[in-house]
Amino acid sequence: MRDASLSFWLYNDLVMKEQVEKWLAYMRPAFQRHKGDIALVDVDEASGIVRVRLEGACKGCEMSMITMKAGVEATLVAEVPGVKEVIAISDEVHAIV
Repeated sequence: MRDASLSFWLYNDLVMKEQVEKWLAYMRPAFQRHKGDIALVDVDEASGIVRVRLEGACKGCEMSMITMKAGVEATLVAEVPGVKEVIAISDEVHAIV
């Protein structure tokens, strides 16, 4: 278990996008162990919405929404000030935006 003050001391002086990138890098090995990955698409600091794209085996996995809400979103909301929601987008949606 990591020290709760770790996030304050490591990430307090970083802007929101940098903090999100650091936390995704911290979580990435768990995705890669399942032959998948997670990519940051966008961080909207004004709304607190983070958009990510699941890749590899994680894309389309039955458990992906649970992973997103209970894992990624819960961590980012708790650890990165200002993050309110994490949304997983597909390649098709990203191509339209």
